[in-house]
Amino acid sequence: MKSNRFRFTKAWLNALLVPPGVRQRFYYDEAAHGLCVSVTQSGTKAFYVLRKFKGRTERVHVGRYPATTIAQARKRAGQINSQFDAGHNANEIKRRERGELTLEDLYAEYMKRHAYVHNRRPDLPEYNYRLYLSHWAKRRLSMISKLDVQRWHARTGAERGERTANNALSLLRAIYNRAIDWDLFTGINPATGVRQFKNRSRDRFLLPDELKRFLDALREESNHTIRDFILLLLLTGARKTNALTMRWKDLNLDSGVWTIPDTKNGEPLVLPLSPQALTVLQQRAARMSVKSEKIVPIDKTIGASIGGHDRLFLESEYVFPGTGKSGHLQDPKKRWKALLQRANIQNFRMHDLRRTHGSYMAAAGVSALVIGRALGHKDIATTAIYARIDLEPVRIAADQAARIMLQDMEVSLFTPQEIQK
Repeated sequence: MKSNRFRFTKAWLNALLVPPGVRQRFYYDEAAHGLCVSVTQSGTKAFYVLRKFKGRTERVHVGRYPATTIAQARKRAGQINSQFDAGHNANEIKRRERGELTLEDLYAEYMKRHAYVHNRRPDLPEYNYRLYLSHWAKRRLSMISKLDVQRWHARTGAERGERTANNALSLLRAIYNRAIDWDLFTGINPATGVRQFKNRSRDRFLLPDELKRFLDALREESNHTIRDFILLLLLTGARKTNALTMRWKDLNLDSGVWTIPDTKNGEPLVLPLSPQALTVLQQRAARMSVKSEKIVPIDKTIGASIGGHDRLFLESEYVFPGTGKSGHLQDPKKRWKALLQRANIQNFRMHDLRRTHGSYMAAAGVSALVIGRALGHKDIATTAIYARIDLEPVRIAADQAARIMLQDMEVSLFTPQEIQK
């Protein structure tokens, strides 16, 4: 070979050797500026980019041959040259990247310094990261591009739902923003400028014919705890999480008041109970022998006689006990799905029971102000007014809504015989 500069081909590279007595030699590609391959006495071959930068020669490693192909080496050489041309030292960039956090590292820092300290529900970012962001766990922060995020957001929206994709995107944006605030990342947030899907507010609630089928199907529910839980959601309009974690100590059955200590708005809510909702709770108290703020153990044969899913939880602090670590009922997704199938109801979520409750209040002529108070909505302009509203109009409104929904049917879904068992 007359020259150490030629157009790289596999045949040429495979044939390259180092003359005896020479430890290493470089050969340059005519097709890519600065791209060269080093050959050692042992036969090892590696691609580099050699460039002059601010008066000194920089050598940037590209990859070993043949694991790195000629085409890949030329593409990477183009990227490195672009960095140099823009005034950035490619070697300095690589050194920073080696010390740069991965998304997994940053997520752990975000949870420790922010979510566990400030978030009311740190389990939500845990859930969203695990399901929708963890595929990028090992990527360096600068290696996730805006295009990556745009494509992922679109795909997640199509496969898992637009609201889900928006929530995950918000989490990713927040994680990067915290990294920038804490001087852990000096790059650009790749989630910035990625447009969220337009939120479509749901207006789904049970129509009168659906409500009758729903109540008929609910009456057939064999699990009394789940049946009571779903009925109470309908009769109170409470949020699912608040109802799942309802404790006996938060209830005053004599005055018919439920104090929700921790709501979505971050403030406690005193919710007056309609006679129908109070009946459900009184029957649960009778079945579980609730006295004062505590459940008093009763004859074990009473619990044993119920059996199955309805075996009594005689020492539970929760109105809707569960067998898991939390001690309370968890989201009964399978039972809910079966209930809707029995009722032949489509496209209806458990949260829509809350919307149903509010809709039937409106049908009873209840003002938007009282509906907002009953559902625990927080509005800056009306917060002061809410504080002055007496509880009785809210109780009356809930009673009116329940009467319309139940249409003079039996208020309880239980029979006296059930209670006496």
